[in-house]
Amino acid sequence: MLDGIKNTLGTAGKALQAKQQQDRLKKLMSTVSATGYSKNNKVSVTLNGEQNIVGLKIDSALINFVHESTTAKGQEDNMISKCVIEAFEDAQKKIQPELMKKLQESGSMSDLMGMLGGM
Repeated sequence: MLDGIKNTLGTAGKALQAKQQQDRLKKLMSTVSATGYSKNNKVSVTLNGEQNIVGLKIDSALINFVHESTTAKGQEDNMISKCVIEAFEDAQKKIQPELMKKLQESGSMSDLMGMLGGM
């Protein structure tokens, strides 16, 4: 009976430790950000370490150009969405090295490896 209680407590302790590691990593990830740019540099997207968009800027000249071009032709243009996608993809490429650098500097790389090993 005592062995069963010890096993349950041990499992609960491991779960708590994993949760604490996860919380530390999430907090760390929220401190990392990277900004990507469209090929024409008219759109920028900023991502945090969780790869959530935390900033988006669209140059008003691009908006005006698209509006004038599509209104004159009576057509819809996807230039802005294409630029947003380009900027997002650029930011994704940049965020991963930033995140790894931050993990190494903070000593949290072992937390990450522990979590991955527990999967």
